[in-house]
Amino acid sequence: MATITLKNVPEVLHASLMEQARRNNRSLNQEAIHSLEAALFPRPKEVGVFLEEVGRTRAGLQRLGVPLLDDAFLDAARREGRV
Repeated sequence: MATITLKNVPEVLHASLMEQARRNNRSLNQEAIHSLEAALFPRPKEVGVFLEEVGRTRAGLQRLGVPLLDDAFLDAARREGRV
């Protein structure tokens, strides 16, 4: 297996990685490998999980009064010449 050495790692990054490793009960090395794998080889989310996240996001936006891009909103925008 290959080895890499990281130099000049910013203190805040090192501290964050150490804390994340502690929370996940991993060594610093294991956490660094896990983080690199997650960044380089992201796993697609299951459709159900993705749709739940979308639903929560939409609900949060509605509570804030942000208009959603539904058919009614888009039709009104077209009528006003905004699309």
